Amino acid sequence: MRSHSQVQSAGEQDFWGQESDKETVAILRQGVDRPALTRLAERYLQELVKAAPGSERVTDKMPLNYAHLGLIHTVFPDAKIVHIRRNPLDTCLSV
Repeated sequence: MRSHSQVQSAGEQDFWGQESDKETVAILRQGVDRPALTRLAERYLQELVKAAPGSERVTDKMPLNYAHLGLIHTVFPDAKIVHIRRNPLDTCLSV
């Protein structure tokens, strides 16, 4: 299978799993702090640049990001989120 020439995978980044709890608590206590969300977005984008330097578009394939979609959408309101459902048997065969 060939991939798109302008898209590179950053693998499975654990960024949102590490950041989610503290950021969500801060948002619930203080409300949405746009400068803090901007800093969070910049840190995440730096991680993607390290994982896929020079790529125009990057995917983060971490399945557990699904649990953090609220925060991800708050940080990147215009981002396209692609949710793919896979047959469990195909998942087993790919391992």
